[in-house]
Amino acid sequence: MTIENAFVRMAASRTAPDHPWVRWAQASMERSLGKAVQIIPNSSGGLPGDVFVDHLGVPLVWVPHSYNGCKQHGPDEHLLIAPAREGLLAFTGMWWDLGEAGTPG
Repeated sequence: MTIENAFVRMAASRTAPDHPWVRWAQASMERSLGKAVQIIPNSSGGLPGDVFVDHLGVPLVWVPHSYNGCKQHGPDEHLLIAPAREGLLAFTGMWWDLGEAGTPG
């Protein structure tokens, strides 16, 4: 492999904040967590989200389950129990709600 082939370009992509699936995910997490959930548009291309959004045409909703100071992917990366637990609860609620009627088409 040459150095030119060692890097993969992952273009930035975004699902609109008012997309029905984004609003569905917000409502699901609010039910599961019992509190308001903010929608903050993503702003980077470090993950292969463009495959879903731009190539497959499906919405992508990013659900954080950590916090800004976790130093993700650094040598001193860490995970706090409370945000991790909240993220698991949010994801569990969304998986549950996916099995219920009323998901966006």
